[in-house]
Amino acid sequence: MKQSLRKLVKAALFFAVLFTMVLPAFAQGGFKEPVSWTYSVKMLDQAKADIIISAKIDEG
Repeated sequence: MKQSLRKLVKAALFFAVLFTMVLPAFAQGGFKEPVSWTYSVKMLDQAKADIIISAKIDEG
């Protein structure tokens, strides 16, 4: 009896934590990606390269 109660409590706790983690994503209209990333690589020679990483941040 005690083990089944423990399993029930563990399951309830798991779903409560899962619910509190997932709910904010849906409350704000889903997942948003406010930053767009791009990158480019320019090889200088066989051992060296220039790597350019750019980020565009959306307003708001």
